[in-house]
Amino acid sequence: MRVFFKFFSFGLILLLLVGFVYQSYKSYVDSSSFEKSGEMLDVGGYSLYVEDSGSGKVNVIFDSGMGDELSVWNKVANKVSKFSRVITYDRAGLGWSEESPKKRDSKAIIEELHSILEQKNLTGPIVLVGHSFGGVNMQLYALTYPEDIAALVLVDSAHEDQINRMPRTGLFQKYVFKFGMLAAPFGLPRLYLSNTSPEERAKKSTTKHQYTSLDEASYFPQSLNQLDTLNPNYGGLPLVVIA
Repeated sequence: MRVFFKFFSFGLILLLLVGFVYQSYKSYVDSSSFEKSGEMLDVGGYSLYVEDSGSGKVNVIFDSGMGDELSVWNKVANKVSKFSRVITYDRAGLGWSEESPKKRDSKAIIEELHSILEQKNLTGPIVLVGHSFGGVNMQLYALTYPEDIAALVLVDSAHEDQINRMPRTGLFQKYVFKFGMLAAPFGLPRLYLSNTSPEERAKKSTTKHQYTSLDEASYFPQSLNQLDTLNPNYGGLPLVVIA
């Protein structure tokens, strides 16, 4: 038994070491393997990756769901950019963006987005589009800066009361996913993330992206409470909900 334990421990350490080297090497290669058409904008000591395309009288801003980055909007953004100016971005710690020292709740996230939009010197009305967790962020932004917003589009948006109203994820499923994300330094997410988009897989496979996704999830109840506290009521603001 002692010999078995010794070899098992040695094998486990070797496997972790190989995984760590593999993850570090692939992350380094990925960082320079994809063309980045956007720019890095400083939002207070750290920078976020922003893509700005198209032109028109209306500015359309997209925010992604939890665990996603801007490439999930590519097909939609490309079509919308034919008649509007489109801005997509990676939230801090996700995709190509740098990590933030701030907690990852919606209030901190919308302040970073506000800094981006101020730097872009937008003219004309702004339409906010948010998916899932991004819908919470965009609602909070619209309520915090109503003078800037002309319309709001929510795509399968999270709801401020959903934790109390919806069934909770089973513990087994929850901890399996969490284990996979925590094992990001050893390359585990690269084994199960989709191969349909090499760039999306590369961006989501980084330890930074996986750990930030965990941070956003841990602050999710606080983000919902921040929205609920403002008692969402959009009055005459054009609002479209896609579900």
